[in-house]
Amino acid sequence: MSFREIPALLAALGKLRVMPDLLFCDGQGYAHPRRMGLATHLGIVLDRPAIGCAKSILIGTHGPIGNQKGEWTAMMDGEERIGAALRTRAGVKPVYVSQGHRIFAGERGAIRVFGLRWATYSAADAGCGSLCK
Repeated sequence: MSFREIPALLAALGKLRVMPDLLFCDGQGYAHPRRMGLATHLGIVLDRPAIGCAKSILIGTHGPIGNQKGEWTAMMDGEERIGAALRTRAGVKPVYVSQGHRIFAGERGAIRVFGLRWATYSAADAGCGSLCK
């Protein structure tokens, strides 16, 4: 999929006046059968930090998630943690978040962005912290 979609994404990103410091992609990152989904691929091509936020699971499983906004659980492929299932609003299906490129997914769902002055410390928080007004 990424080989088909990346040319269109590069064309769209090329029209921006300023390239984003962090890319959130509608697709998988590490939570991919080959551990290289759209977010990973696009991040490598642009050498930008990228995070995958997908609507469905390609690989792995997760345990139950609470029904409230911000609740999450780890996505696992066997013994390997590959991402997190995150509830962004109460009562809706979760999104599946996984690191793409230049991202470290640490303990308790924390995601740290390398090469930037700030880090998003919890993909499971579903808030935007200091990034929003």
